[in-house]
Amino acid sequence: MYKSIMFLGYLLALLLSVLCLFLILMVLVRRDERRNPIFVLLRNLEMTVFALGSLYFWFFFRESVLYIYDIRTPVRIFDYSLFGLLLYQWLRIEYKYAGIPKNKARIYAAVFPAFRFAVSTIVTSLYMDDYYRIADRAVSEIWTIFLSICCVMCISILLASAYLSLKKITYANRRNYVMVYTGLMIILELWEIRMDIPLSLGLFGISEWEMNVIDITALIAFVMSFVTFSYIFREDFSPLYIKPPADREPSEKSDTSDGAVLINMADTEDAHALKGVSKEHLYANAAIADVVPTEANVMLSEAIRNRKLERISELHGLTEREHEVLIYLYDGFSNPMIANELVISINTVKKHVRNIYEKFDVSSRMELIHFVNSVRLKEDS
Repeated sequence: MYKSIMFLGYLLALLLSVLCLFLILMVLVRRDERRNPIFVLLRNLEMTVFALGSLYFWFFFRESVLYIYDIRTPVRIFDYSLFGLLLYQWLRIEYKYAGIPKNKARIYAAVFPAFRFAVSTIVTSLYMDDYYRIADRAVSEIWTIFLSICCVMCISILLASAYLSLKKITYANRRNYVMVYTGLMIILELWEIRMDIPLSLGLFGISEWEMNVIDITALIAFVMSFVTFSYIFREDFSPLYIKPPADREPSEKSDTSDGAVLINMADTEDAHALKGVSKEHLYANAAIADVVPTEANVMLSEAIRNRKLERISELHGLTEREHEVLIYLYDGFSNPMIANELVISINTVKKHVRNIYEKFDVSSRMELIHFVNSVRLKEDS
């Protein structure tokens, strides 16, 4: 019974991970900005989760079906490398949300995982047997202390990076994703220590599964994939692929605190993100926002809007051409429409859009609109 549950758990985790990767690829294919940094990082993160789940599924299959318990040095090193890579990929995402430049983010995210992996590789190669056991008692004690210190450092880094990213994030879906996934990373780190120390001390013999030790690695991998799947589905997949229901009941709300009136639409998170957007904008972006405009919509006056967009462009270092593209994006123009208005190629438009996303740290037009509408200038107060 125990082995059947474990087998099913790993299988479900792998299937959901594959589904999550498929969802990411569909978004990357459908979007104009196919090199979107956030989704590329998410793809890399989920590929690491899939690799980790596949490796442990293979471990379990060898032990439970083939009765092969020894794990050679290269495989053990690969095992430790995947945990380090998973931490690196997640830190890259959090640093991206925190607005840290790409080159610095790569260095910051790689330092601790690389150090821990280097030490783990040395210990694994020189002192561990094929069952993760360390015969030398002095080395075993040092290894235990090292793992404990690394666990504390890893959790501290995860919490600090989460704090930095949450300070910058205003989008609720993204905030929830960062908080939940950071929690899962901490749980995984604690569980890794919970398994590694007894294994190195030989408390599990040649296999913890043969001793019916509860293993939640498959459960953690499953929840990680599920959380990422839910986040991507709400972030971009649903607005891109799923049309809003025609019979949705609208709810009327108004907010004149910043000179804008919230348009009549379904009471969803996207509705709040699109506050103050014109009717034409919404219809032009029907594939982006899961909302249906009803009747008259009131937005910021054109003068206030232009002043706001000019100020935002200055603050974020947009070029004159990128500023022009920003105006059209905000007004709901598609890439071909922008190319036609500015008499440039669609590829050039895509390049400008990518640059704007990068400078504003957003990953979709919906987020761009939300960002612009959330900015308050002194003259708006």
